[in-house]
Amino acid sequence: MKSAEEKIWNYIDGLCSKEEALEIERLLREDISFQNLYQEILSFDKHLKSTDLEEPSMGFSFAVMDKIRLQAQPLSLKAQVDKRIIYGIAASFILILSVIMAVAIAQTNWSASSGSFNMNYDVFKIGEGFSRTAIQAFLFFDIIIMLLTADYFFRKKSKLI
Repeated sequence: MKSAEEKIWNYIDGLCSKEEALEIERLLREDISFQNLYQEILSFDKHLKSTDLEEPSMGFSFAVMDKIRLQAQPLSLKAQVDKRIIYGIAASFILILSVIMAVAIAQTNWSASSGSFNMNYDVFKIGEGFSRTAIQAFLFFDIIIMLLTADYFFRKKSKLI
Protein backbone atom coordinates (compact mmCIF):
# COMPACT_ATOMS: atom_id res chain seq x y z
CA MET A 1 0.00 0.00 0.00
CA LYS A 2 1.33 3.41 -0.94
CA SER A 3 1.84 6.13 1.64
CA ALA A 4 0.08 9.46 1.36
CA GLU A 5 3.30 11.21 0.33
CA GLU A 6 3.94 8.69 -2.41
CA LYS A 7 0.39 9.09 -3.71
CA ILE A 8 0.74 12.87 -3.76
CA TRP A 9 4.10 12.74 -5.56
CA ASN A 10 2.59 10.42 -8.19
CA TYR A 11 -0.38 12.78 -8.52
CA ILE A 12 1.85 15.85 -8.97
CA ASP A 13 4.11 14.04 -11.47
CA GLY A 14 1.10 12.65 -13.35
CA LEU A 15 2.11 9.02 -12.79
CA CYS A 16 -1.05 7.76 -11.12
CA SER A 17 -4.02 6.09 -12.74
CA LYS A 18 -7.40 7.79 -13.18
CA GLU A 19 -8.87 5.95 -10.19
CA GLU A 20 -5.98 7.04 -7.97
CA ALA A 21 -6.29 10.63 -9.23
CA LEU A 22 -10.00 10.68 -8.38
CA GLU A 23 -9.28 9.29 -4.91
CA ILE A 24 -6.57 11.91 -4.27
CA GLU A 25 -8.87 14.72 -5.45
CA ARG A 26 -11.57 13.43 -3.08
CA LEU A 27 -9.07 13.36 -0.21
CA LEU A 28 -7.95 16.91 -1.05
CA ARG A 29 -11.56 18.13 -0.78
CA GLU A 30 -12.36 16.24 2.45
CA ASP A 31 -9.17 15.85 4.53
CA ILE A 32 -7.41 18.97 5.87
CA SER A 33 -4.22 17.15 6.92
CA PHE A 34 -4.01 15.67 3.41
CA GLN A 35 -4.45 19.19 1.95
CA ASN A 36 -1.62 20.52 4.15
CA LEU A 37 0.66 17.69 3.11
CA TYR A 38 -0.25 18.32 -0.53
CA GLN A 39 0.59 22.03 -0.20
CA GLU A 40 3.98 21.24 1.41
CA ILE A 41 4.90 18.75 -1.28
CA LEU A 42 3.65 21.07 -4.03
CA SER A 43 5.75 23.98 -2.75
CA PHE A 44 8.79 21.72 -2.44
CA ASP A 45 8.24 20.49 -6.01
CA LYS A 46 8.02 24.09 -7.29
CA HIS A 47 11.24 24.93 -5.44
CA LEU A 48 12.98 21.90 -6.97
CA LYS A 49 11.87 22.86 -10.46
CA SER A 50 13.00 26.47 -10.04
CA THR A 51 16.54 25.67 -8.87
CA ASP A 52 19.30 25.21 -11.41
CA LEU A 53 21.31 22.04 -11.17
CA GLU A 54 24.99 22.62 -10.70
CA GLU A 55 27.37 20.81 -12.97
CA PRO A 56 30.86 19.86 -11.85
CA SER A 57 33.75 21.57 -13.55
CA MET A 58 35.50 19.94 -16.48
CA GLY A 59 38.63 19.46 -14.38
CA PHE A 60 36.68 17.55 -11.74
CA SER A 61 35.01 15.32 -14.35
CA PHE A 62 38.37 14.63 -16.00
CA ALA A 63 40.01 13.79 -12.67
CA VAL A 64 37.24 11.38 -11.71
CA MET A 65 37.29 9.66 -15.10
CA ASP A 66 41.09 9.42 -14.93
CA LYS A 67 40.91 7.70 -11.52
CA ILE A 68 38.32 5.26 -12.83
CA ARG A 69 40.55 4.47 -15.78
CA LEU A 70 43.48 3.73 -13.44
CA GLN A 71 41.52 1.29 -11.27
CA ALA A 72 42.11 -2.43 -11.74
CA GLN A 73 39.93 -3.96 -14.41
CA PRO A 74 37.61 -6.77 -13.30
CA LEU A 75 38.66 -10.32 -14.07
CA SER A 76 37.36 -11.80 -17.23
CA LEU A 77 34.75 -14.55 -17.16
CA LYS A 78 37.38 -17.07 -18.17
CA ALA A 79 39.29 -16.48 -14.96
CA GLN A 80 36.17 -16.77 -12.82
CA VAL A 81 35.01 -20.20 -14.04
CA ASP A 82 36.08 -23.06 -11.82
CA LYS A 83 38.13 -25.44 -13.94
CA ARG A 84 37.08 -28.43 -11.82
CA ILE A 85 33.55 -28.08 -13.21
CA ILE A 86 34.82 -28.11 -16.78
CA TYR A 87 37.05 -31.11 -16.08
CA GLY A 88 34.15 -32.94 -14.44
CA ILE A 89 31.91 -32.42 -17.46
CA ALA A 90 34.70 -33.46 -19.82
CA ALA A 91 35.40 -36.56 -17.71
CA SER A 92 31.73 -37.59 -17.82
CA PHE A 93 31.64 -37.24 -21.61
CA ILE A 94 34.88 -39.18 -21.97
CA LEU A 95 33.53 -41.91 -19.69
CA ILE A 96 30.33 -42.21 -21.72
CA LEU A 97 32.24 -42.33 -25.00
CA SER A 98 34.65 -44.90 -23.56
CA VAL A 99 31.79 -47.17 -22.51
CA ILE A 100 30.23 -46.91 -25.97
CA MET A 101 33.58 -47.68 -27.59
CA ALA A 102 34.18 -50.64 -25.25
CA VAL A 103 30.79 -52.12 -26.11
CA ALA A 104 31.40 -51.56 -29.81
CA ILE A 105 34.84 -53.18 -29.69
CA ALA A 106 33.56 -56.10 -27.60
CA GLN A 107 30.79 -56.81 -30.09
CA THR A 108 33.02 -56.62 -33.16
CA ASN A 109 33.69 -59.87 -35.01
CA TRP A 110 37.46 -59.71 -35.47
CA SER A 111 37.63 -63.01 -37.34
CA ALA A 112 35.73 -61.64 -40.33
CA SER A 113 37.46 -61.22 -43.68
CA SER A 114 39.51 -58.06 -44.16
CA GLY A 115 36.97 -56.34 -46.39
CA SER A 116 33.98 -56.43 -44.05
CA PHE A 117 33.09 -54.99 -40.67
CA ASN A 118 30.68 -57.08 -38.64
CA MET A 119 29.22 -55.90 -35.36
CA ASN A 120 26.24 -57.04 -33.32
CA TYR A 121 24.04 -53.94 -33.26
CA ASP A 122 21.36 -55.57 -31.12
CA VAL A 123 23.40 -54.69 -28.03
CA PHE A 124 22.65 -50.99 -28.46
CA LYS A 125 18.85 -51.44 -28.78
CA ILE A 126 18.24 -47.76 -29.38
CA GLY A 127 15.27 -48.25 -31.58
CA GLU A 128 14.39 -48.54 -35.20
CA GLY A 129 15.19 -44.87 -35.90
CA PHE A 130 18.92 -45.55 -36.11
CA SER A 131 20.34 -47.57 -38.93
CA ARG A 132 23.60 -49.47 -39.00
CA THR A 133 25.21 -46.64 -40.96
CA ALA A 134 24.09 -44.03 -38.43
CA ILE A 135 25.58 -45.98 -35.55
CA GLN A 136 28.85 -46.47 -37.45
CA ALA A 137 28.98 -42.74 -38.25
CA PHE A 138 28.37 -41.91 -34.60
CA LEU A 139 31.11 -44.25 -33.42
CA PHE A 140 33.50 -42.85 -36.04
CA PHE A 141 32.76 -39.32 -34.86
CA ASP A 142 33.36 -40.38 -31.24
CA ILE A 143 36.73 -41.87 -32.14
CA ILE A 144 37.77 -38.67 -33.92
CA ILE A 145 36.71 -36.54 -30.94
CA MET A 146 38.62 -38.81 -28.54
CA LEU A 147 41.75 -38.59 -30.70
CA LEU A 148 41.51 -34.79 -30.91
CA THR A 149 41.07 -34.55 -27.14
CA ALA A 150 44.06 -36.79 -26.51
CA ASP A 151 46.14 -34.75 -28.98
CA TYR A 152 45.17 -31.54 -27.18
CA PHE A 153 46.25 -32.89 -23.79
CA PHE A 154 49.52 -34.34 -25.14
CA ARG A 155 50.39 -31.03 -26.81
CA LYS A 156 49.55 -29.14 -23.63
CA LYS A 157 51.83 -31.42 -21.58
CA SER A 158 54.67 -31.11 -24.06
CA LYS A 159 54.51 -27.28 -23.86
CA LEU A 160 54.82 -27.45 -20.07
CA ILE A 161 58.00 -29.54 -20.24
